[in-house]
Amino acid sequence: MILKPSNKVYMYAQFGMNISQDDVDTIKQQMDEFIKMIEGELVGQKWEMLGRNQSSKHVHNIIKECSNKGWAILSYDMNTLHPYKAGAMSLIREAGELGVPVYFIDSESVMEMVMRGM
Repeated sequence: MILKPSNKVYMYAQFGMNISQDDVDTIKQQMDEFIKMIEGELVGQKWEMLGRNQSSKHVHNIIKECSNKGWAILSYDMNTLHPYKAGAMSLIREAGELGVPVYFIDSESVMEMVMRGM
């Protein structure tokens, strides 16, 4: 399936319980700036704080909704998409199969994480 750029963006991030409010605020500011840069429209957002070994009850539904409406997903990096590389890659694969682009603000850290696994 060919991924098409979308200017309608659903902002999604999940964090561990130990993240500081300052870190969340910084990430949110950078995500907002990215949306402005691509002249995007924020159509929804979900921010989750999950305990260790706790899974999101929302992310799969968000991917389906984005697929149905032609929206992209914006997350900060792979850790804010999912705390484990395998989980993040699984979500990226699921989104790709449904034609949902996933944007990352910190693409350098994403590339480093992907390359370490090869």
